[in-house]
Amino acid sequence: DLDPSHIRRAPATLEGGYEAAKLLLTESPEITAVFAYNDIMAMGALRACRDLGRQVPHDCAIIGFDDIRLASISSPSLSTVRIDKYELGRAAISRLLEMLQNPTQQFMPLELPVQLMLRESTLPPVNS
Repeated sequence: DLDPSHIRRAPATLEGGYEAAKLLLTESPEITAVFAYNDIMAMGALRACRDLGRQVPHDCAIIGFDDIRLASISSPSLSTVRIDKYELGRAAISRLLEMLQNPTQQFMPLELPVQLMLRESTLPPVNS
C-alpha cells in the first residue's frame, strides 16, 4: 500500500526530482523504491540517491515515465513506462474536439496501453 505521506510534489524537472527524492529518502530512509512523474525527475532521483550514498538499484529502485532516449543510456539505465506519444497526442486532440462539440457531456478518462521497460535501475533491493 502507498502511504500518502510518501508522495512529494515538485517541478517536473531534474532539480525537482532531485530535491523531492532527497527530502523523501532523508525523511523516510526505509523507502526502497521511487516512482517519478517522468524520466527527467527520475534522473534527478538517481542523483539524489548517489549524493545520499544509496546505490541504485541495490538500496533503492527508481522508475520513471516517458521512456525518453536518455533513459536507456543513463547510468544505471533507467527503468521506465513507455507510452506511444503519437497515439497519446492523437487521442488528446480527438477528445478535445469531442469536448468542443459537446461541452456539457461527461467524458470517461482515456486509457492508453503502456509498456514497462525494465532496465538496471530496478533490480530487487538487497534489504527487502
